[in-house]
This record gives sequence, structure tokens and C-alpha cells, in this order.
Amino acid sequence: GHGAWHLATTVPDRLIGVAPVAGWIKKEHYGDSNVLHRFDVSASHAPPRLRAALEASVTEHEPDLVAAHMVDVPVLVTVGANDATVPPYQSRRMARLLKEHGGQVTLREVPGKE
Repeated sequence: GHGAWHLATTVPDRLIGVAPVAGWIKKEHYGDSNVLHRFDVSASHAPPRLRAALEASVTEHEPDLVAAHMVDVPVLVTVGANDATVPPYQSRRMARLLKEHGGQVTLREVPGKE
């Protein structure tokens, strides 16, 4: 899932392809895994430098921000159409972003599966 996205966006030159299955693209949207950033830090009253550091600390968990890094890596995305843990829109979004950057991507939604 997310590990495949992370690997593909950080070392795309070492891959011949990637096949994430139900991979989340925003850690904040994956259950209760990141309570610290549940609130929008960009709307806080923190000083700009602190706010920038906080936002930068989670970018490694946001492969959609660096999707362009992996446009030369063929991708097969698979997700259950009824997945309640990692909503299918996350896979759809990443597939759409890759296509917009000219990437080679195939999205498979498995009907009736979580």
C-alpha cells in the first residue's frame, strides 16, 4: 500500500514497476494514525517557520505531492471498491495524478471487496 507509494516516489530509478494495493496517500486520512496533524496546522497561529517545519515533517507521507517523481515507473493500483479502511478515492486520486503527469498507470477497483 503506502509503502509501495513511498518507495516509488523516493527511489523510482531503482524500480521496474510498482503495484500498490489499497495504499493511502495521506497519513492524516488513515484512521487515527496521526492525531498530531488532525487539525489544520496551516490555519494555526504558529510562527511561519514553525508551521513550515510541521508541514514539512509529514510530506514523506504524502506521495501525491511528489507523484511526478515516478512518471517513468509502470503502476498497477488495486483497491477494493468497498474498502472502508483506505477509501478507494485515495487510489483514484493517485492514479489521476500520475496520468496527469504522463505516467503509465492502471487502476483496478475490485467490485464488492474491502
